[in-house]
Amino acid sequence: MRIFPALLAAAMLAFAPMADADAKKAKPQPGAAVAAGTVSMNTSSKKFHEQGCRYFDCKNCVRVTRAEAERQGGVPCKKCH
Repeated sequence: MRIFPALLAAAMLAFAPMADADAKKAKPQPGAAVAAGTVSMNTSSKKFHEQGCRYFDCKNCVRVTRAEAERQGGVPCKKCH
């Protein structure tokens, strides 16, 4: 039974860096406060959306500034721009 705590500790150490990486990629919750000038850019289609657009919290979207979205080749959504 003394092996179990040692294995548990080793497993926790092994997966700790993965948890940190996942936390960095975590998406903000829908309805969370958004800084002025922030848009939501779809990483697949490269379209970016303003807060209030129905596509703002899309599955492939990340929050960036409008300038950063344009720098990455993003184009404005035709529904909200």
